[in-house]
Amino acid sequence: MSIAVETSKLIVEYLKNIVPDVEVRRSYLAVLEPDELEELGKIALCIVPMNRNVDRYTVGNMQQNELAIDICINAKLNHCNDEHDAQVAEIDELLAFAEKIYSLFLKKVEKNSGHFRAAFNQPEHVVLCDIEAMERNCFLSVVRVNAVVLAKPEV
Repeated sequence: MSIAVETSKLIVEYLKNIVPDVEVRRSYLAVLEPDELEELGKIALCIVPMNRNVDRYTVGNMQQNELAIDICINAKLNHCNDEHDAQVAEIDELLAFAEKIYSLFLKKVEKNSGHFRAAFNQPEHVVLCDIEAMERNCFLSVVRVNAVVLAKPEV
């Protein structure tokens, strides 16, 4: 069992229940190509594991893992060639959505799997709005969620 994979799956499941009209997937790529975003026709959240640290000591026969997982918010910009006000309004809506995703983790979220317990909190906005993505007519924002996972040690 991979702690990073299983923890990412828990975040995918949680977000699919909260924002069902958005594409939520596990990925190892943070950025989707404009063609793929065009084909999807909706916001895509890519859940990307970024970092894992393990405490050598166990807590009640459970090992403490600390993970950083990025939630990468990707969207195709549809108003790039429109009036300035339309462009700004579209980006404003996407930033508001990114802030919503951020706020979902301000209060500790706890999830259990058959093998471990995970607590997600302390979100960070690693990238609020990526300028290079906007130059490709795309929107990218990244929210990093910190997770503490208690699991039986893998030997």
